[in-house]
Amino acid sequence: MSFLLLRRRRDRTPGAIGKKRRGLSFGSLIFCSLVLFPFLAGTGGAAEEARGAATVAEVNHVPITAAAVDEAVQAYLRQIGHRELSPSRMAELRRELLERLIEDELIYQEGIKKGETVGDGELEAEAARLRNRFPSQEAYESALEKENLSRAQIEAGLRRFILIRKTWDAASSMTEEGKRNWLKQMREHSEIKIY
Repeated sequence: MSFLLLRRRRDRTPGAIGKKRRGLSFGSLIFCSLVLFPFLAGTGGAAEEARGAATVAEVNHVPITAAAVDEAVQAYLRQIGHRELSPSRMAELRRELLERLIEDELIYQEGIKKGETVGDGELEAEAARLRNRFPSQEAYESALEKENLSRAQIEAGLRRFILIRKTWDAASSMTEEGKRNWLKQMREHSEIKIY
């Protein structure tokens, strides 16, 4: 499950993703990642499943799969109200979102390294925000069932999401240039492979 695009709401025009960082809101991304998209890359057969499971990058030996990139692309397209873009723009979008997934993994790993934790209260508050996006508890349960998501998967995803957010928030006191340098330093001290 990917929890990229964590920062503030920004311009959502198709070309804006490369110009401004973190185009989707927390809520939109959780909703897309947890409810709208299945965890596995499609159900269209063995070839499609193999493509979804294919590793497209590694961050300190942690794989990022094609399925995660596909989820991010679909979340972004839904956010801007498009089904797809031109082939060249889709390729550019995939590269940009892969970079964001890499950054999110770096931020997550930094949070773990710094000993950040997620308390039960934080987890429950975020879970309540997710549930409140639905008109009723039954609609929420139905969406989870439709997407074949267990409570354990939701909890694990929310814990990761919160940890990334907390780590980013700790760095948010920096200037934009300071945050860029912080991410750059993490990249320089990490083993990142893009396939």
